[in-house]
Amino acid sequence: MLSPQYESEANIIAPNFQLLNGNVVSNEDYIAVLTGDMVMKEILDIVNQERSKDNEIKIQGLLDRLNYSMSENTDQINFKFNFNDPEKTQSILKQWINIFINRVEEFLVNENNSYYKNIENKANADYKKYQTALEKLTNFGSENNLNFLRKNLDNKESKVIKLNLNIMDLKNVLEAEKKELEYITSRLENTERYLVRKNLISDEFLQKLQAVNSQTSLINLLNTEEEFLNPEFENLINREINLSTRITSKENNLENYIEDREKLNQEISELQKKISVLSKEKIIIQDELTNSEKSYNISNEKIRSLDQALAEREFNFIVLSTPNLPEDPVSPNTKLNVAIAAVLGLMLAVFIVFFKEFMKEE
Repeated sequence: MLSPQYESEANIIAPNFQLLNGNVVSNEDYIAVLTGDMVMKEILDIVNQERSKDNEIKIQGLLDRLNYSMSENTDQINFKFNFNDPEKTQSILKQWINIFINRVEEFLVNENNSYYKNIENKANADYKKYQTALEKLTNFGSENNLNFLRKNLDNKESKVIKLNLNIMDLKNVLEAEKKELEYITSRLENTERYLVRKNLISDEFLQKLQAVNSQTSLINLLNTEEEFLNPEFENLINREINLSTRITSKENNLENYIEDREKLNQEISELQKKISVLSKEKIIIQDELTNSEKSYNISNEKIRSLDQALAEREFNFIVLSTPNLPEDPVSPNTKLNVAIAAVLGLMLAVFIVFFKEFMKEE
């Protein structure tokens, strides 16, 4: 009374495969694809295309008809599928395996392409970052000449050193000249401005005059006195004036030197701050350039290794045996069923006989 069921078998080799991202696809993953939604939807559409809606086979009903086993020592997967028609049994299993193989290969290609594309996008992004950093460093160099600023700083610092030496020398000279001026001033205070010079006639000439003229008052008029500027005083005055002039001039020069030094120190301080800020900025840009170049080189090397891996890795399912066309149904087993029915009938007959005998005794 039961409809006959036929069974078809197939065997394939599904080796473990390492994806570019390092993940390994194994037999368990293959079976997940085999029984996954995408494969099951395709095979269900094939199975149910000639069936009415009420008579459609569901996913679980189809899975119940499939048996698979995986070898522990090899990558072999064995499939057994039973259905109510021998040709359909072979066809469904064959198509199921083909769809499964296509989906696995598509999955592997998509996974590798997706990972490769991500690395490629990262390499392009790293290259753009490298170009941006390189352009940034170039623009920084054209806008900020650090070498010129450092030379300018060195020149100003050299000028400050020279000014410090000049100021020190000038202070020493001023100190000496001021001491000399104090000395001259003190001498001036003790030196007479004018001196008196007496013009006296000699005794011999006096005697001759007295012999000629006896008037003593007239003769005394010949003895005169006159004041004149003290040469020593004049010399000290001139030295004092010259020293005062030189001291004033040098004090002015000293003030100018000090002002120049303060101005240079201010410029040096501003230059140092500017150089420090620009140097730090340049280091940051150089680090950014170095890091972006390193990342770009790593991404490029990764792409080269991926290209090599793609060339070396090749995935192929090996079909050891294609689904066979079953000749005899695996169920129902008529001989077995008749034997079971005979045994059950005998047991039932014995029970009925026993029951009748039991009822007679009652």
